[in-house]
Amino acid sequence: MQPAVLPSNEEPVCELADEEQLAEVLQQSGAKWVVVEFSAEWSAACQAMRAPLDRVALERPEAAFCRVDINKLPKTASREGATRVPAYAFFWNGNREAEFSGASDRKLREVMATCIELGPLSR
Repeated sequence: MQPAVLPSNEEPVCELADEEQLAEVLQQSGAKWVVVEFSAEWSAACQAMRAPLDRVALERPEAAFCRVDINKLPKTASREGATRVPAYAFFWNGNREAEFSGASDRKLREVMATCIELGPLSR
């Protein structure tokens, strides 16, 4: 099993490598937003959203950003209910607070801004 690593300045979005790594990242993150992108290599929409997600990750250092390839980590995708790609889940203290699916840079920025401005629902 790979050790969980939160994103760094060199890699603004960490690529999760094994089925347990998401749980580790959520546990490590504490009181910090974690944004998870569920994607697939074969999806043109997912490939189109790679650069926008990287940019948002660089603009929002107060959050951690991760990618889950649904073909490489099918159990994680299934456990998190990722049935469409790209899909995004926003976690606070390990709790899913927001989610959406679709290739929309605007929607990604809106949901991220709402999460940060309004805070988590589970407080």
